Amino acid sequence: MFDTVQSPAGPSVESLAVLVGVDPTGLDGFARVDHLVAVEAHLAWLESVRLRAVLAVAGGVPSRDDEGREEVAAAIRLSPGAAQRRIDLARALCGRLPLTWAALSAGRVSFWHALAVAETTEDLDPELAAAVEARVFPRAQAQTVGELRAALRRAVARLAPTSHAQQCARAAAGREVRVYPGRDGMATVWAVLPAVAAQTVHLALDALARTDHRGGVAVGAKRADALVGLCAAALTGPGAPTEQGRPVTVQLVVDLPTLLGMAEHPGELPGYGPIPAPLARALAADAGWRRLVTDPVTGHLLDHGRTSYQPPQALRDYLNARDRSCRFPGCPRRAHACDADHTLPWDNGGTTSAANLRMLCRRHHRLKTHHHWHLRAGPDGAITWTSPTGNSYHQPPQPALP
Repeated sequence: MFDTVQSPAGPSVESLAVLVGVDPTGLDGFARVDHLVAVEAHLAWLESVRLRAVLAVAGGVPSRDDEGREEVAAAIRLSPGAAQRRIDLARALCGRLPLTWAALSAGRVSFWHALAVAETTEDLDPELAAAVEARVFPRAQAQTVGELRAALRRAVARLAPTSHAQQCARAAAGREVRVYPGRDGMATVWAVLPAVAAQTVHLALDALARTDHRGGVAVGAKRADALVGLCAAALTGPGAPTEQGRPVTVQLVVDLPTLLGMAEHPGELPGYGPIPAPLARALAADAGWRRLVTDPVTGHLLDHGRTSYQPPQALRDYLNARDRSCRFPGCPRRAHACDADHTLPWDNGGTTSAANLRMLCRRHHRLKTHHHWHLRAGPDGAITWTSPTGNSYHQPPQPALP
């Protein structure tokens, strides 16, 4: 029934229509597996169609500012970083990895197989990338993604040998720390470090945990508390870093009835999300937190205006809390690291007030100022971006509390 999937031409609109019209639960065991394989092949083919569509918007060759990234991000609701990775993948597959592109387009390898080839060869020149690709194909079509990645690493080691010190230096340049919100008021701190640095961190936390004599607390929890203690001390001790003229302080947003114990509305931890009312009240009592109180009806922070070009510190604090991050669709850059941009330019009569200021990261500030992206703000805090192609992307207002 699904012979079209195995044909040299690969998946097609016609064979996809056949698959969509089949109820797999009505097939016998062999046909169900056949159906599953066919669906996977068509998903790979559709991924190639999507990547061609990404290139049509972003362009096949990087430009100086690669403005197509923002169009892709806003159109399909990705962060700009995720959109750039999608664009880079499309350019790699359509440009320097013809075997992988052909296999993906024919449904013979999955998107994840194609991604593995692109990621492993991204630092190689086109000739070496093609040689590595040729070495792993056609076996790649019968391998799991993990097996393919191992084969790719072996091929790179054979065809593009470098010293161990050079490999370590290149890997160390990619070290990073990220924070991912989790469930039940928890989050994950994820760090990729050189082995010696990771061992240093672990030994320090382990030593501090051994000096913690609290009973009934697991040693893993003691290590976690030691890590928080070290970081908190770094924010308050001599030479502590500042942002926009203020010490770096964790913010907490809570409405007034909850703060007074008259309601149990969740608080908001900017950068994380909602936290239970009892925890919000406990944190609000700690002088080490910056408390921001909201209107219990609208959920918005209280506003105030100013008339100078540079926003004063109090107004900047308000903007950071209100916007939380860059106001370009999907951009995760924290507001503290952004510019306070005048929606209506100061030179054209725009005021330095909360109503006319939006926090934009430097890249999106430049796009608005120099690259024909336009921002229009509504009285309720909603904003609409219009791209150079004329497409519009709407962002609803963001109350400080859910």
